[in-house]
Amino acid sequence: MATDPFRLVLAFDATPAALQAARFVAAHRGAPTQVLALIAPPRDGLAAQGERDLDAARKVLEGAPAAVEYVVRPGFPPDVIVAEARDRAAHAIVAGTRARGGAMGLGSVVSEMLRGSEFPVILVKHDARIPPALGRKARVVVAADGSAESLRAAALVSALREWLGEVEAHVVHAQEPVPLLDKLIPPHHDPLRRESAQEGERVAQACAGTLAGCAAVHTHVLPGDPATCIARLAGEVGADLVLMGTRGRGARAHAVFGSVAMKTVQWSAVPVALVP
Repeated sequence: MATDPFRLVLAFDATPAALQAARFVAAHRGAPTQVLALIAPPRDGLAAQGERDLDAARKVLEGAPAAVEYVVRPGFPPDVIVAEARDRAAHAIVAGTRARGGAMGLGSVVSEMLRGSEFPVILVKHDARIPPALGRKARVVVAADGSAESLRAAALVSALREWLGEVEAHVVHAQEPVPLLDKLIPPHHDPLRRESAQEGERVAQACAGTLAGCAAVHTHVLPGDPATCIARLAGEVGADLVLMGTRGRGARAHAVFGSVAMKTVQWSAVPVALVP
């Protein structure tokens, strides 16, 4: 029986990060993949330049084991990208990011996409490490904070397992320290601290419980800033991809995206999938 192709929208703008995102797509070695390489210039007058910019994507993707279509769609980039993803019934959007507030060099494009759509967005920095065997096997880090969004990020691992390949998952829950508490109460005398650690274990285990079908699942409860813990663990275990949720909508979503998620993207050495 034929396998339903995995469908990606590659939001491209010819920046170094977008080229690395194209390399990420081209490096896949697994299930059949359909790719829409999309440039969304904000004005019709820039469409011709967009067509020329797509040549850079063609050079990267020409040897990729995927069916690729190249399209220029002028308009407000977040709306155009999300509309194309819906029209193509895409499984995910892939985009390059500078990891400095705005993404793709177009202001808050990624945060707008996350706020206005249901699609996970895989963000790739210009120097992100490209997974060597994605599609055959993958090591992923899943951030767990007890929110519905983090559980959706974990569920995405199972949903994309055929595309990822054989998965080894590392679930991480980070607990930020309370400096005043540390100064006033010794750790072994602090029932609140013990209760917090137990709650962290429960959160991590609940998230791990959604990862059916993985070859191995490990849980980690780490003290410290969440973005630092996630990025550091990804490096320590040699992860290929980080998955994490975003919270809320509107201004609150932008605030969370701009703090924990964007810090994780900035500090992670591998691509990060953000799940709305």
